[in-house]
Amino acid sequence: MKLVQTETMRRLEAGAVAIGMDEHTLMDLAGYNIAAILREKGKLTPGARVLILAGSGNNGGDGLVVAYHLYRAGIQPYVYLTRARSDDANLTRVQSVGIPVAVHGEAESAPQLEEWLANADCVVDALLGIGATPPLRGGVLEVLELLQKSAASDALRVAVDIPSGINADTGEVDAHAFRAAFTIATGLAKPGCYVGRGVDFAGDVYVADIGLPPEWADPLTLQRSTASLVQRLLPSRPGGAHKGTFGRALVVAGSSRYVGAAYLSATAAARAGAGLVTLALPASIHPL
Repeated sequence: MKLVQTETMRRLEAGAVAIGMDEHTLMDLAGYNIAAILREKGKLTPGARVLILAGSGNNGGDGLVVAYHLYRAGIQPYVYLTRARSDDANLTRVQSVGIPVAVHGEAESAPQLEEWLANADCVVDALLGIGATPPLRGGVLEVLELLQKSAASDALRVAVDIPSGINADTGEVDAHAFRAAFTIATGLAKPGCYVGRGVDFAGDVYVADIGLPPEWADPLTLQRSTASLVQRLLPSRPGGAHKGTFGRALVVAGSSRYVGAAYLSATAAARAGAGLVTLALPASIHPL
């Protein structure tokens, strides 16, 4: 899987806008595909109740588009905003079809959030995007604190692009970060889902297409190692080979304090493909 760091992703998105793909089109395509993946991987059927936590930036905008397309698929979305969004076409569209919306800090917003959390089949984190880094603060922190205390423990939790509270590049995690069953990345997956403690909060990662030309990303992305990728890189072994074909390895390791080092080193040499491994170790730990 290809991974992209924050600054590179911004350059790719800016390039798309430069060739005529306006931000609204990118967001609408992202939201449509996120909603489709959410329905498939989350096994959401018509009538399912989905609470979308939406921030004030582009990630929140994606969340609003997701809400609209879930509604069109017969699913009941609810949108909880961390702050009011003025002059927002996506919010206007959501409200025009009757999707319930509440704004954090306004009258009765806290009881409304508690009610939606208690009844939700799925909670979607569209609070913060790749530009935000720990620590969490303000309305986002307050909403995630409420989420941690809520009774919605059985609801499926899904993050848009990157779970809020995680550094998209380093995997650094805030104490109140959103813990997702799976994450739907926009355009390309982010390294923070695969390194550090971010691995434990991102869950499985799926990628939603946002219309970026694939050839743009090839020279700019990182590559996540997988078993199939490594297997393709290894040379094939001839069928008639024997231990003498693949060379000998001498491992000098171990001490009375670090007995395991000798065992691990010798085993690793054999697993890496050495035909014959000889282990030289102190008499104090022989036999190993």
